[in-house]
Amino acid sequence: RRNDSSSGVRQIAYGTVIEFDALLWSEPNLHFLCRYDTLEHRDFFGDASTRRFTWGVSSSALAGSRVMLNHEHWRFSDTRPTTDLLALRWVATF
Repeated sequence: RRNDSSSGVRQIAYGTVIEFDALLWSEPNLHFLCRYDTLEHRDFFGDASTRRFTWGVSSSALAGSRVMLNHEHWRFSDTRPTTDLLALRWVATF
């Protein structure tokens, strides 16, 4: 994606996503998920990249929504430390 900022400097952002989802049990509906994604950002202030690895489990919930428990491991190209995150998420589509 290319963005034109108000300063006239072009910004470029791009990345990749690889995702795997496997049904572990049909009753209860339990899935294993694994995802690797990246974000590269280039602009006047410099270059930055983020890489994230996610793994966890998800299950069906109300009205076709999903509940997920996952772990994320974030790596940054700058001086920020590597970050680990444990998350409980509820995802609804409407």
